[in-house]
Amino acid sequence: MIHRFSAVSAAFLLSIFLVEFCSGQTKQHSELLLPSTTRAWISIPEIDDLVDAVEETSFGQMLEDENISPFVDDLMEQVRGWLDEKNIQFGLKIEDVQNVHSGEVCVAGILKTEGGIQHSSVLLIDITDTRGEAQELLEKIAETLAERGAEKESLQIHGVQVNKWTFERPSPLTGKEHAFHALAGDWMVTCDNENTMSDIIERIGAADASEATTLAESDVFK
Repeated sequence: MIHRFSAVSAAFLLSIFLVEFCSGQTKQHSELLLPSTTRAWISIPEIDDLVDAVEETSFGQMLEDENISPFVDDLMEQVRGWLDEKNIQFGLKIEDVQNVHSGEVCVAGILKTEGGIQHSSVLLIDITDTRGEAQELLEKIAETLAERGAEKESLQIHGVQVNKWTFERPSPLTGKEHAFHALAGDWMVTCDNENTMSDIIERIGAADASEATTLAESDVFK
């Protein structure tokens, strides 16, 4: 789960570079869509162009350092591990993400309440140029989760159709778990908490949303 990420310094180092890499772009960025209660955030913008861009920077040269590179490699393995772990709940694999993204991919852990300890997990995928592929992916996810015995419910949240899936938690845990999937604006949004899902969809649709309550303006991000 997201709170298990241990490569904190590498995450912040990577985040700083990625924000700079995005600064000249006009797309919505995940830090403006996530609330200030976000406590874990890893963002990879424009994956296909990122490798070349990194290699041309001092950051890229730093990654070649034998003392730094394994640290960052460990971070990326944790991202992959999170996606693999969440595959049971979200019905997504990392290969699915690679096939539908057309820009930023973001993984985040968000506190459900300020000062609390319970968190929700979020995956944001920019689908600006791949909405058709993303719709096909939602259909594939629906088949996968239905085969696993999940129950589907269609919701309308801020005018956006959201698929809510409910299923039993894996043994020996008890109770229900939920997964929410939606295409909102230029984003595919996947989450495990309805309030968090609603908050993100509202921000996607609100061009004049205040930055004061977003991750971008939080002390943690700065």
